[in-house]
Amino acid sequence: AIFVLEHYGNFRAGLVTGVVQGSNIFGSLIATFVGMMLIGSAYEEHAWRIAFLLGGLMGMIGFYLRLRVAETPIFKQLSSQKKILKAPFIHVIKTAWRPVCLTICIAGTAGSIVQLIKIYVNVFLQREMHFSSSDALLYTSYALFITMLSMAVSGAMSDYFGKLKMITFAALGMLFCSLPVFILLSSPIFWQQMLALTLLGMIAGAIAGNAYIFVISLFTPEERFTGVSFSYNLGVALFGGTTGLIATWLVNKTGLSYAPAFYIMATSFVFLTVLYSMKKTLTQMIK
Repeated sequence: AIFVLEHYGNFRAGLVTGVVQGSNIFGSLIATFVGMMLIGSAYEEHAWRIAFLLGGLMGMIGFYLRLRVAETPIFKQLSSQKKILKAPFIHVIKTAWRPVCLTICIAGTAGSIVQLIKIYVNVFLQREMHFSSSDALLYTSYALFITMLSMAVSGAMSDYFGKLKMITFAALGMLFCSLPVFILLSSPIFWQQMLALTLLGMIAGAIAGNAYIFVISLFTPEERFTGVSFSYNLGVALFGGTTGLIATWLVNKTGLSYAPAFYIMATSFVFLTVLYSMKKTLTQMIK
């Protein structure tokens, strides 16, 4: 995201980073379609191996393309001015700990709801709603598609309404809409299920589509790569990576099919609290 932004940042930065974030979901969509094609086939037992090989092929293509792309103008400028930090991680922890904390929070918030769609919706539809594997994957792919579109749209909207307003609005929507959405998803009525998946995808896209441009703007060019990569991935790993496990535990513990909503509500509440506590300095932090 940083690499693309530094090349094309002058062309609607929010849209650019929203599309980059959406490309991640496109990969998940491909994986879902591969799963749908392999279900019931003679190769179902080896499905994960086939998907793994396809992923490896995409990785080699990406590696080739990366070798062919020039470094960003900002990186070249920093190199020529000898402003590349010798110990960037230590520097970021010492001087930019506030942006690091905020980035961890927003990454955890965005990661929790996106991973909920990627991982848990499929499990939920099969275990709780008794869908077939193919139907559950089809519904999941629809939610992922809406998420992908919403990321690009919400990223573009941040170019007009501002990063702070959009990320705050998205987090509030996540806080107040998650429970109704999961209650609708638990309904046996088709249109309510589709409405729930649509709203879930829109909320996830709104928060995640603005996440990259927001956190990138918190760091100076010298700090940007280390600061964002460390703190964002840490937040996704801690809160997004555990979403499926926590969601399943909540359902088993409470007996409520909509209990996973409590987790993503909690992550959004924590983020909004941290955001509010830093509002006095946030304007100066966003560069």
